[in-house]
Amino acid sequence: MQHDKVEFRQKLDFGQLISYFFDFVKVNWKDFSNIFLRYNGWFMLIFIGLSYLMVSGYFGIISGIGIYTENNNTDSYAAMAGFGVILYLLMLLLVGAVNYGLSSAYMSVYFNRDNTETPIDGKEVWRLLKKRSGSLAVFMILLVLLFIGWFILFVIVNFIPVLGFFVGYAILFMLVAWAGVSCMAMIHEDLGPADALGVGWNLVVSSFWKCVGINFVMGLIIGFLRIAILSIPMIIAGVVFYHAVNEQSAQMTDSIVTIIWTLFLSIATLVSIYAQAISQFMNAGLYLSLQETKTNTFLRTKIEQIGVGE
Repeated sequence: MQHDKVEFRQKLDFGQLISYFFDFVKVNWKDFSNIFLRYNGWFMLIFIGLSYLMVSGYFGIISGIGIYTENNNTDSYAAMAGFGVILYLLMLLLVGAVNYGLSSAYMSVYFNRDNTETPIDGKEVWRLLKKRSGSLAVFMILLVLLFIGWFILFVIVNFIPVLGFFVGYAILFMLVAWAGVSCMAMIHEDLGPADALGVGWNLVVSSFWKCVGINFVMGLIIGFLRIAILSIPMIIAGVVFYHAVNEQSAQMTDSIVTIIWTLFLSIATLVSIYAQAISQFMNAGLYLSLQETKTNTFLRTKIEQIGVGE
């Protein structure tokens, strides 16, 4: 189905950027969701296994602390839960990096083609992502170091009453914008990680409050949507947990309790990863708009094409 391209490559104000983001998602969510599910299927199977490992471990610990019975040895359950958490966090970092790049690669392919009638080829997106995989790996390591630095700074500035809290979160949203804009620059322009971070820094600093404000607003919107989507499975899992704890007839290690909580944790993980991938579209579009405002490259290209083919 033919549709007009949602063109971020122009000077856009705060409201226009948010409006364009929702227009882009409305037009592309089906195509992107198909690609997302295709390349995250195996990851989700791994997350289901890790979720089961963590849930079984934690529920085993709860069952063994002697609420209704004598204390039991919970060392094996503790080891199971701890091992599951470590693997889960490492997988979350890996999958987050892949989908960070996947969103940016999708956006890059979208703006490098003129055809709007056919869906974007997932193989083309994946080829671009694999081509940038080395740079993306180094980029994510640098991001981890930056976020560790932010956390240390956040703890320090929070000694300042009230003001420190707001300063810490302003820096966080700036860092999120810097990371997203830089990732798009690296994927779209084939830059090295350090060069991409340099480009992203210059663009974000030049429009600091716009970048911080947009990421704050989008964080709230996507956060509320995530809660709304997870509200029903959250209630079901909570009710099951309540009865398992308060009724001696139900044991925490019963298979039905473990399965329900494993499914809930797996669904929550999938929704969170998808939300993070979708939110990257905002910062990718922000990069295209800020870069075009600075260089007018796309505008000059369109001017040069005037009269061609007439």
